[in-house]
Amino acid sequence: MIGLGHLSGDERLMQPPLTLDPAFVEEISTAYLAWSMSRTKREALIEAQSYGMLSGVINTPEDLVNDPVFRGRGVFEEIEHPVAGAFEYPGRPLVMGETPRQQPRRAPMLGEHNAEVLTELLGVTADDLPLLKGVGAI
Repeated sequence: MIGLGHLSGDERLMQPPLTLDPAFVEEISTAYLAWSMSRTKREALIEAQSYGMLSGVINTPEDLVNDPVFRGRGVFEEIEHPVAGAFEYPGRPLVMGETPRQQPRRAPMLGEHNAEVLTELLGVTADDLPLLKGVGAI
């Protein structure tokens, strides 16, 4: 795969890396670096997997947004926001057959859920909300 076919079956490859001759490690590292730099991340991933290697890539946020696998699985969903307009939000990256899908929600507007948080979570009475708003607390 990395152009070192002459090392196929070499016993040294079965040894712990720290016990190897530094020149041997350098030979492998140089070949691997040249191989990986001549491909995109995706090309390297596909080729390595074609050899049965466990492999993966480290994606940037832009890579994730443009990833055909994520796109195909519907990870990103367009949601309408009252200020931003139609905007793509990340949905769920994992799909499990027994877990019902929840509709993703847009980002809230400033103060949109104040009453709900104050009354349901913090125990403020509904009668106190106008008072809090009147003094500028919310």
